Amino acid sequence: WRDWSSDVCSSDLVIGNSKYISSPLANPKNDATDVANKLEEMGYKVRRVIDADRRTMLKNFAAFREEAEKADVGFVYYAGHGVQVGGVNYILPVDFNLESGMASIQFDGIAVNQMLENFVPTEIKLAFLDACRDNPLSRSLSKTRGGSNNSGLAPMDAISGTLISFSTKDGSVAQDGNGR
Repeated sequence: WRDWSSDVCSSDLVIGNSKYISSPLANPKNDATDVANKLEEMGYKVRRVIDADRRTMLKNFAAFREEAEKADVGFVYYAGHGVQVGGVNYILPVDFNLESGMASIQFDGIAVNQMLENFVPTEIKLAFLDACRDNPLSRSLSKTRGGSNNSGLAPMDAISGTLISFSTKDGSVAQDGNGR
């Protein structure tokens, strides 16, 4: 956290998931490292989570919630696989099993709205989702949905005091990229 004034402090969580069991990504770890390094250069204390399975993600969300209890601003940056199911956005831990398909997302993924409501207790919430990547999961899900194309992440309604930033327009797809 960093004091902007004597009354304002921030709690910062940065997650980068690259080493997926199915469909690994090259850049989320790099992106998260770069964001965390920049925040630390500016004087912020950052909780870094790299290549986390579901249990590790939930454990770090719970620890972040405790750290953020007295903060005014909760900052969350996530880079990795993300998918929407029925208009709900999910971020995926590295141990997500691609073969489990759509039914598993609701149990093994982490719903972004629930993450913000349950683990970011601050009045002001800043969420940056670099999670809208075209991947085999979205293609296989599209087959199970009867061919509908729900690419990218869905638009989100946020409670007052919340800013959610996507890596691309809702419903669009961001590629992993070819370099750092």
